[in-house]
Parts: sequence; structure tokens; C-alpha cells
Amino acid sequence: MKKKIVLFLLMLILISSNDCFAKDVQNKTSIKGNVEENVILSIDECIKKALENNPAIASAVNSTDIYKNKIGQEWANYFPELSVSTGYTRSNPIITNTPVRNQSFNNYSLGMLSMNQLIYDFGKTSTSLNFSKNTYESYKNNLQSIINDTIFNVKDAYYYLLYTIQQEAVLMDTVEKFENHLEQTKAFYEIGTRPKVDFIMAEYNLSSAKLNYIKAKNEVEMAFARLNNAMGLPEEKKYNVKDKLEKKEYDIRFEKIIEKAYEQRPELMALKNKAKASESLVKLSQKTLLPDLSAFGSFGIGGSEIAGDKGFSVGVKLDLPLANAYLIKKQIAEAKSVHKRDLSDTEKLRQEVFLEVKQAYIKLNEAEERLPVSELSLKQAKEQYNIIDGRYTEGLATPIELKDAELVHRTAQLEFYKSLLDYNFAVANLERVIGDGIIEIKSENRL
Repeated sequence: MKKKIVLFLLMLILISSNDCFAKDVQNKTSIKGNVEENVILSIDECIKKALENNPAIASAVNSTDIYKNKIGQEWANYFPELSVSTGYTRSNPIITNTPVRNQSFNNYSLGMLSMNQLIYDFGKTSTSLNFSKNTYESYKNNLQSIINDTIFNVKDAYYYLLYTIQQEAVLMDTVEKFENHLEQTKAFYEIGTRPKVDFIMAEYNLSSAKLNYIKAKNEVEMAFARLNNAMGLPEEKKYNVKDKLEKKEYDIRFEKIIEKAYEQRPELMALKNKAKASESLVKLSQKTLLPDLSAFGSFGIGGSEIAGDKGFSVGVKLDLPLANAYLIKKQIAEAKSVHKRDLSDTEKLRQEVFLEVKQAYIKLNEAEERLPVSELSLKQAKEQYNIIDGRYTEGLATPIELKDAELVHRTAQLEFYKSLLDYNFAVANLERVIGDGIIEIKSENRL
């Protein structure tokens, strides 16, 4: 009877200490210091920040604008060229075979307005325009590729941060458990039901748990830094995150997503446009010897001290370029080789895209199949721990059994969250290799 009373008092002490520790844990997890407690970012908000601040995207946007302006420069060849000139000269001819004294004359031009308009150049300008357009589209595809990579990096960092937060919570719970175990063992030791070695082991287990918890906290900080860097905001103030690791359902059929990858993958589209641009260069090099037909006109007012002059002139001219035929032949051959190389690179990347999509698809299926297994393992490990913990409280289990059960439970928890991390990472990676998002199926039951 006396032993039962002692055990009852011990349980009251443990419940009281457990409540105190829970309050302390809650204080540790709240955001303090310079942190704005009302700043909570979702994954979409982090992606938005990255798209606004990532310097790689800004550089790609400027590169795209360069080639957009080159299209305008090519269009300018269809517009007339206007020029205005004015001037003054003084002539002093030297004539040695006449007795008449030489005279100097002032010649002037009050103004000369000239215009030149291209009429037809046998498709050289239009071909050059197509080259600029395809090059511009290629740079747009490169920009989209950088955007996709940025989104993937943000998702990767964000999901990893969620995992480290869960890991910290698990290890914090471990500290709490070993704190309770130490109090239990201490009480058992004081009443003589447990040897001192059990008390020493309980102290060691608590110290080891605290060390792991410190590492987990630091890993959270590093995960925040990694996410900030992915957003292009390495010095961003602290904030909290609102999402959590979970399993979402997606409409994923390989035949459908591979066709989507062929149509949407930016790197593949960039190479296709690059091949079109090199094809335009072949056509342009073949038209090098073709003439240019243009119209011209001018009107001017001027003259000299002797007589004034004004008038206009109009006409049409045909410019036939004369060039090294052998050089042009080699330039055409070079352009054809470049075009063939671009076509080969496009097919090579197309095959690589198929492999990447296939691998990402398999990894996603693997990650999805692991989730229910890890969830079941977690449930079993938790039940086992609860049984051993109850037996230890009654003095029927050893500290080693309790330690082993706690380790199995903790490992199962971390494995379960790691499975969720791998699943979300696999989804993000599949979206990256496709070049576009995948359709989510709304579901009421989620992990």
C-alpha cells in the first residue's frame, strides 16, 4: 500500500513537470527579437518574392529585351532613310596657263533633304527579321528556364525548411520525454527501486537529446538562410512559414506529361527556336549576291557668289553587290553546318528530356508508395513506445528497453517526415523537368 502511494505522488510530480516543460517548449518555438511575429509566408509568397528579386531573372530579362530591340532594328529597314545636310566651302583654283588673275569663290548650301527607300531586296531583310525573331524567342525560352529553376529552388528550400521544423519538434519532444524519464528514474532511485546506473543513464540520455535538439535548431536557421538565398534576399529579416509537409494528389499519366514536356520544356523550345534562327541564316547567306532595289530623292537650295541653285532629283537604283564567290560558298556551307548542329542538339536534348521525365516520374511513384509504409511504421513504433513507457513507469521495463523504444519511435517519426519531404521534392522536380505545373486533384484525406 505504501508503495502505491509513493507511485501516485510520483505521477503527480511528473504531470506537473510535464506541463512546465510544455510551456517552456512553447516559449522556445515562438519568434522573438527582431522578428515580426505577424509575417508568415506561404510557398507561393516565397516564389513571388524570388521572381521579383532574383538577380539571375533580372539579367535574363535584360538579355531578352536586347533581342527584342534587335527585331525593331530589322523592321527599321522597311522605313525610309531621311537625311538633312548644309555646308559652306571656299574655292581658290590655281590656273597657270592663262594670264587672267585667279579668283576665289564662296560656295554654300542652305539645305539638302534626301530620302532613300528600300523597295525590294529579294527577301534579305525579311529573312534577317525572321532570324532576329527566332533568336528573341530562344532568349525568351531561356528566361522561362531560369524562372522554372528559380521556382524549383524555392520549393526545394521551402520544403526542406518545413522538414527541419518538423525535425526540431520531434527532437524537442524527445527532450521532453527524457526529462520525464529522468524525473521518474530519480524518484525510483531515491526510494531504492532503481540502481544508480539507471539514473546515470537517464541523465546521459537527456544530455544526448539536448545536443540533438541544438543541432536541429541550427539546421532550421541554415534552412532559412538557404530559402532566403533562393529568393534572392540573403539578408531578409526573420519570418515564419504557414505551410506544412503534406501529401497532395496529382493527375499524373506518363504519356500525358511527356507530351507536355516536349511542348513546354523551355530548354527544348530554346533549341528549336535556335535551329529556326540558324535556318534563316542559311537562307540569308544564300541571298548575299542578290541585288537591292531602292528609290531615292533629294531637294536642295544652295549655290555660289556667281549664281544661285535649287532643285530636286528622284530616281531608282539597283545595287548589285560584287563579292568573292568562293567566300560566299564557304559561308553558306558554314551556315548549313550550324543549322545541322542545332538540329542534332535539339534531338539530343529531346532524348534527355524523355529520360529526365521518366526518372522523375519513377521517383515520384516510389516516394508515393513509401508514404503509407512509413505512416504504418510510425503508428507501430508509437504503440510500441507507449507500451514500453507504461511498463517503465510501473518498474517492469529497463532503461535500455525504454531507450531503444524511444529511438525506434523517433526514427519512425523522422522517416515519415522525410518521406513527405521526398514526395513533395519529387513533385517539384517533375514539374521542373516538364517545364510546367501538374494538375492537383483536390482531396479531403491528406497525410
